[in-house]
Amino acid sequence: MPAMSHVTPQSMDPRPVASIPTFKLPSRLERPPPCSDSVSRRTLDTVAPDLVELPLPFIQHQLALHTEQMLAGLHDLQVPSTIPRLDLPNKLEITLPEHSSHDQPIYPTHVFAVSLPSDSAAPSNVFPDLVSFHGIVFAAHCAARIPFAVPADEDDSAIDTVSLTVCPVVLPSAQALITLRTYMYTKSIDTLFASFFPLPEPLTHETFKSALESSETKSLLAARLVSVHHGFAHLLGYTALVQDVWQTAYCLEMYHTEFWDALDLAWELVIMALNLAADAQQSQQSEDGG
Repeated sequence: MPAMSHVTPQSMDPRPVASIPTFKLPSRLERPPPCSDSVSRRTLDTVAPDLVELPLPFIQHQLALHTEQMLAGLHDLQVPSTIPRLDLPNKLEITLPEHSSHDQPIYPTHVFAVSLPSDSAAPSNVFPDLVSFHGIVFAAHCAARIPFAVPADEDDSAIDTVSLTVCPVVLPSAQALITLRTYMYTKSIDTLFASFFPLPEPLTHETFKSALESSETKSLLAARLVSVHHGFAHLLGYTALVQDVWQTAYCLEMYHTEFWDALDLAWELVIMALNLAADAQQSQQSEDGG
């Protein structure tokens, strides 16, 4: 069964989080190398051979113009959440909805059957998570070589169904893939951050840009994060979410500068929040002991 090679990226500059000697987290997350247009075209030209002569920026711009229609297609099409790997077909026939949230929805073309690296030990008991995609959207954002087949021929499907090509992949997290899928379609920094941790107020583009350049803004955001979510358990949970998205994006060789800037900021905020929470806990213990 074809599957994507699993990548375990190595982190940079590990340092202990204050007052948590059992945890050692990197201060920075490694990025995949920037890919050239020709490298990122491999999958795109397979999925959409009729667009071979068009430049990637033009294709991405055209996709952005149809975001609402594609999101409606993703939302309205009821794809199973999982299926036994031993029963995994080459195509899934999905019944079209009676009513759509858009007058001209664009339905997905592919479905990723996501297994975890740990699933290889017991393949007969694996139920991959299914994540639908418009193949061209994925291919326009990711350079990883995956078993990406040409979309199924619409002529082979019944009038009331859509045929989705199934792509088995091995990734660190199916939920992280869903988070990345949302970003690929919307490019929304606020939505991306909301998938990591709820801030007291939406992260505007201006606040995001300010935080990238201002230590004061970062400190303020981290303090708000701690004030809303007390204790290490919640903060470590958010740290794990950011790590999952990082590892999955790295595996997919997804390279979008603003996305990685946002991921760096999210990581820095959770590290700062953990340190603030640790300092607060130390102070409380000192007061209780005194």
